[in-house]
Amino acid sequence: MNVQEKAQQQKMIVQNIKGIESATAAAVTVKDTFRKKLQDLTMHGMETYSQDFLEREVQKTKNEFAAKMTTANDDIAARLEELRTLIQDRDSVLDLSNPSLGNALNLIQVIGSALTYESAQQINAGFLHDLSALRAIRTAYQSRGATNTGKIDDLIYNADEVIEGLKTLAYDGFVRDGSINFFAGKLSKFAALEGATVEALPDMQGVNDSFRRGAGLPV
Repeated sequence: MNVQEKAQQQKMIVQNIKGIESATAAAVTVKDTFRKKLQDLTMHGMETYSQDFLEREVQKTKNEFAAKMTTANDDIAARLEELRTLIQDRDSVLDLSNPSLGNALNLIQVIGSALTYESAQQINAGFLHDLSALRAIRTAYQSRGATNTGKIDDLIYNADEVIEGLKTLAYDGFVRDGSINFFAGKLSKFAALEGATVEALPDMQGVNDSFRRGAGLPV
């Protein structure tokens, strides 16, 4: 995959991540609607319904919510699998025809251990979102004994580990009684590595609930 193809693949990766953000926001809307309805039933249900009917209505509301959140999780899991494929395709081959990469590797070879932190940062910045190139550059740093690597390790990640971790957090946040914000926060940090901006706290009611729990107040 050459430079132009990688750039196009990068656009698809960012679009995928933004799609996950949108799906997460939609799920938060579903959760907010559920919270409001459950609160209304709990506080005012007895004014309208019998105890037996109210209990059935509460359970029905919970079941419908659980089904919608399971669907949301399935959607996000599918999007994450697509993201895994997009990243793997982008980084499956090192583009040795890229003159910028050749120049960077030659520079590291010449300067070696005398490489400055600022110079390493400039080198790394030219290959953001290109994991195969970044790994080659990191190897060059190591082979030449360069200690100033411009924090290149912070730019490199294992796609399988990231995707599996996000899928687990999504399942906990959408299907189980976990935190959507925890999933979104991890997604936001990962998105930044790929040049995308994602809301880290989409569930503001969840934030308020956490504060109340921390203060020992009822939720």
